Amino acid sequence: MSMTNVNQDKEHNKICLFGGTFDPIHKGHIDMARIAADIYGFNKVYILPTGNSYLKSNVTDTEKRCEMVRLAIKDYSDAYKEHNPDLFEVSYYEARSTEPSYTYKTLQYYEKEYTDTDIYYLIGEDSLRYIDKWKCSEEVFRVADILVARRNKPETNIDKSDVRDINEVVDYLKSEYKARIEVFDYDEDISSTKIRKYASCRDYGAVSQYLTPRVLEYIKDNNLYII
Repeated sequence: MSMTNVNQDKEHNKICLFGGTFDPIHKGHIDMARIAADIYGFNKVYILPTGNSYLKSNVTDTEKRCEMVRLAIKDYSDAYKEHNPDLFEVSYYEARSTEPSYTYKTLQYYEKEYTDTDIYYLIGEDSLRYIDKWKCSEEVFRVADILVARRNKPETNIDKSDVRDINEVVDYLKSEYKARIEVFDYDEDISSTKIRKYASCRDYGAVSQYLTPRVLEYIKDNNLYII
């Protein structure tokens, strides 16, 4: 696995980083990042599959998850040949590391590589609710502007004990950490957990609408998620 070289073209003065396990990456992930790019004018979005996640266990092999991200990006590029087909790029920075994938370290790395660039970090509404519990969260807020995709549909992953409105969470983080946070609306309601569940029974018809063609074929060809 070779790490993608970072493009240091100074004309690209804003980049977006989008991290996650991507197990598997689905159309919702791609659409979320594409919408963010359209709204905030990003020329490049780096998708960073986690390597050794300290938050999740029983995760699919790192190389397989990275390959699915690469295939999803290829499908996007084919579908959007007339509209910024080079928007996405997979980054192996976290995947290559033998250490836990800490977001603050990733952001520090990109801060050094992009000295004249504003760095944005894309997350979902559920992650915003506990981002201040991340390791060295103050450093996360220092380096990056946080973009939050707020689902219009009910968020099933939100901790039911956290009854705060999303605007309350944003106000708290801005006050406590001087965090720079922007929220945008996002309509998709696709779950990687649900995709894995159906794939475990080889019910590929139930998930085909949620996955790009190459990713679906990769899951089938490699018997991923089969129990």
